Amino acid sequence: MRQPNRHREPVRRLLLLLCLSVVALSVTLSSCGRDAPPPSAAEVLAAMCAADSTLPAGATYDRAAPVDAPVYPTDTLLTALYGSAVETLILGKTTVTATVSPPRETVAQPQVDLAFFLAQALHPGEMAVFRCSDARTATAAAALCRTRLDTIRRAWADTEQSALTERGVVAVEGNYVFLVVTEDPDAVLGAARRAIRG
Repeated sequence: MRQPNRHREPVRRLLLLLCLSVVALSVTLSSCGRDAPPPSAAEVLAAMCAADSTLPAGATYDRAAPVDAPVYPTDTLLTALYGSAVETLILGKTTVTATVSPPRETVAQPQVDLAFFLAQALHPGEMAVFRCSDARTATAAAALCRTRLDTIRRAWADTEQSALTERGVVAVEGNYVFLVVTEDPDAVLGAARRAIRG
C-alpha cells in the first residue's frame, strides 16, 4: 500500500499561491492606463504622420512646446491658418468691454492642445489635431478646421493637387478634432483613433 506523499501539499499551496499572484498581476496590469491622461495632440499627430508614407517634407508644430522652441507656432501663424476665431479658442484671448474703459484684452487658459503638420513644398498636405477640453470646444474647433479645409480647397482648385484636397476630411472623435489632407485620410484617421484608445 502506498503512503500519501507528504511533499504534495506544500507544492499544491505553492502552485495555488503562484496562480493567485498571476491573476492579481494581470488584473493590476489590465487596469494600467485607465487613469492615464489622454494622449497629447503632438502624440496623436506623430501617429498620424507615421501612418502616411506619402507626406512630403514638412514641419510639425506643437502649441504645447516651449514658446522659444522652433516647433512652437506663433500667434500670427495660427491666425493666418485658422482666422481670427483662433484667438478665443486656442490663444485664450477675450476682450473685456463691460464697464471697462478702454476695453482691455485678457488671456484665459487655452481650451485646446493643438499640433499640426504643414508641407514645406508646394503641396497641400496638411494634418492637425485639436485636443479640446470639452464637446463645446470640439465643436468650435471642428468649425475652424472646416473653414481651413475650404481655404485649402480654394487655394488648390484647378491644380494637379485639387483631387487630394477633395479627399480632405474633418473628423471629431470625442474631444479630439482632426483635419486631414493626405492621400489616404482613412489610414491616417485610423492611426489617430488607435493612438487615442492606446
